[in-house]
Amino acid sequence: MAKRSPESRGNLGHGERDVLTDADRVRLTRSISEQVYPAGKRGRLSILPSGSLGGKDSAHDVYFAEDQVGAGGVVAIKRFRRLESAEHELAAMAEIGERGLKTFQAVGKGIYDGGNLGYALVTERMPGLTTMNQIGWRDARPGEPDYEDYATTLRSMATYAGELHAAGVAHGDFQIKNIGAASTVTGSEFVTFDVEGVTFSDSAEDFAFDGKRIEDLTKMTRTLVSAGFLANATPVVFEEELTANVLEPYWDANPSGMVIEQWPAVMAVAELERPRPGTTAGAAGYLALSQV
Repeated sequence: MAKRSPESRGNLGHGERDVLTDADRVRLTRSISEQVYPAGKRGRLSILPSGSLGGKDSAHDVYFAEDQVGAGGVVAIKRFRRLESAEHELAAMAEIGERGLKTFQAVGKGIYDGGNLGYALVTERMPGLTTMNQIGWRDARPGEPDYEDYATTLRSMATYAGELHAAGVAHGDFQIKNIGAASTVTGSEFVTFDVEGVTFSDSAEDFAFDGKRIEDLTKMTRTLVSAGFLANATPVVFEEELTANVLEPYWDANPSGMVIEQWPAVMAVAELERPRPGTTAGAAGYLALSQV
């Protein structure tokens, strides 16, 4: 796995809800804890402090708590204003799991009533989880010892995108901040966050779903560019890197002539997002400048 960027933290989701204050989080967590651990059941949830392991998600009001008494481990708490939104995400998580993909596991019944604070979706924290926007993509440099780690991570992420689509799942907001990988003994297991906007399809000729797949690839590629990995490349190097590290592993996991045909459109959109020449940020830019 490539190195994390020291200044970034993962963004695990968003929903139709107001931003919680610290005092609100304490109240909501206490309410959840009383429901997860009713009278006679050992356990008590306490919020992890900001800056500790997954203390809180600063951008999307997802935060983490730990069972300080029993053996419940760390949980992720995502608060929704509307019950329907929480139920939709919980159902989507279950469907993704039924399709053979890694997903987050609900704690107990999954959704807990927080009174006037809304509703909380509570899931188990996945050990060793790294979100893809935590990777220091700008630091990747061809020829350096850790460069292949970045390329391997990118290829693995593209393979995961292909597996997701092959299983009939289109995410709808496939930014790198919504893609995570948990380190395991045998490698990495990928998972996606913020799934209330997913689309499912089992048809081999669902053209609307094909469009959703292209949207996912385009969003993933654009956010990689924004992260600096492919900044300042020449068009030739830019296309070569994306083809080798994104399209080819994606294609291997999910053969689709439609994606091949639409790949130039994905490239064109990403090209518009790239910074103009003037810096050496990004692996492709570094490689292009080193070959001049």
